[in-house]
Amino acid sequence: VIAGQQLTYTLSAHNAGPDTAVSTRIVDTLPAGTASQCASAGCSNGAGTVTCQIGNLASGASATSSIVVLASKGSAVNSATISSNTADPNGANDTAVSTTTVSTSCTTTRTDSVQGSLTVTAGQFLCLAGATINGSVIVKPGAALTLTGARVKGSFVSTGAQFVTLCASRVGGAVLIDATKQLARVGDDDSDCAGSQLSGSLRVSGSRAGAEVFGNKIGGATTFTGNHGASSLADGTPEVEGNRIGGALSCSGNVPGVTNDGVKNAVTGA
Repeated sequence: VIAGQQLTYTLSAHNAGPDTAVSTRIVDTLPAGTASQCASAGCSNGAGTVTCQIGNLASGASATSSIVVLASKGSAVNSATISSNTADPNGANDTAVSTTTVSTSCTTTRTDSVQGSLTVTAGQFLCLAGATINGSVIVKPGAALTLTGARVKGSFVSTGAQFVTLCASRVGGAVLIDATKQLARVGDDDSDCAGSQLSGSLRVSGSRAGAEVFGNKIGGATTFTGNHGASSLADGTPEVEGNRIGGALSCSGNVPGVTNDGVKNAVTGA
């Protein structure tokens, strides 16, 4: 799985008998650095664990639960253990472990000059490293894009992407980043992602798992609304910090409330 994407675990419980397994439950120890995004009915989140209450499981019966997490980096090791109030004659098969490699590599890297606009489609993880886009960049739902030292002469529009990162780049038109499923970054103080020069306006809205706007020079208005943090990541609180904003700055509806993390923004407008 690619870092920043969702990873789904399916937990299949089976009772080989001979008795009914009373008050059956599964405790899933999540991989380090991941956050539970959602889980099946009957499952509850704890500190690094998800507990799924199966209830009574008859001899020969099965039950399935699922957990969706946000992949971080490296190797994701997930361990799940099943238990019940009924004695188990074979406890050796009560634990399962799944290991998933989380890739931080781009599926495609471009350093060339693109005539016209560029569209990134679902399933692509594209990196633009020093590339020049002579038109606009459009990021479709399910795609992922990282810009590093790139130049976009037109606008930048992303809707429903897996994740989006703009580092040390220049964009001539408006930047609109909406409904990113994971992390949306326009500069980041927690990494080597320097701020960018944006000639037009900036809008970052509806990011579901972290949003950062750091160290940018923004020519127009900046709107930062409806973004959610991810408690297991460094980007646990949505942040707008250390920017020079030529227009107005508006922040609303972020969860938890947006912070500048002690690094003030310089705002020309309201």
